[in-house]
Amino acid sequence: MGYDIDFDRLMQLANFTLPSVEDDAPLIKVPIYKNIVDMRLSAVTSDFRMYKQDTVSKNAMLLEVSDSTLNTFKAISLLLLEPFQGVLNNELALFIIDNKMIIGCMHMDNDGKQIIQRIDSKNEQIIYQDKLEIWRIVEIIHLVGQGESKGI
Repeated sequence: MGYDIDFDRLMQLANFTLPSVEDDAPLIKVPIYKNIVDMRLSAVTSDFRMYKQDTVSKNAMLLEVSDSTLNTFKAISLLLLEPFQGVLNNELALFIIDNKMIIGCMHMDNDGKQIIQRIDSKNEQIIYQDKLEIWRIVEIIHLVGQGESKGI
């Protein structure tokens, strides 16, 4: 909306094709949130994309990421996220700790502590489950500054 470009046209410009409607799998509406606060408040958004139900769960969502501190995401990107409970074994995920976003991989150390390896540094961080929200990253869509979308 900020660029005054239709969403479908924006996806075409990003070389990202929408799922075929001819497929038998039912499509579900995935909301796009501009920030974590809107996501947590489930603020009503008119921005959404359709995904095949066998690709994402009904709880999936898209979150805009343009935080310059995340070196990997120099452009505005959409992260297709699904909520996750438990411990991820070296899968890329978005972790929200005290309203701060960290993108990286989680693993257990020899003492059974949960460790996050950030993607934007070599630093590792011990985390505690009661202060942690985990979203598994299904796909990364670069909207600006990239000629094509990247999938995971």
